[in-house]
Amino acid sequence: MAIPATLKPLLSTRAFWDIDMNQLDYETRANFIIRRVFERGSLDDVLETKVFYGYEKVKEALLNAHYLPLETIYYAAAILKVQPQDFKCYSKTPLQQNAWPL
Repeated sequence: MAIPATLKPLLSTRAFWDIDMNQLDYETRANFIIRRVFERGSLDDVLETKVFYGYEKVKEALLNAHYLPLETIYYAAAILKVQPQDFKCYSKTPLQQNAWPL
């Protein structure tokens, strides 16, 4: 079931400059949206995402992400009040993050 337009988060196009936000499925693409907002969105976008998805969903999506830039990890850690080491991708090197599974 799709989320009605009136119940979608009010996000700027800053993080989604390359995507038609009217076509974005906020339910099935939640992890992608959360990661993208924390990587490229404004503080208002981050706060709107936390309100829309809830603290636990945002925390889960970010802590379990396979890759986040290091600056995003530190930013998210400060906002979520967790340690950078709590992120699954914190100890991976860029080569390991992008490596194909054997």
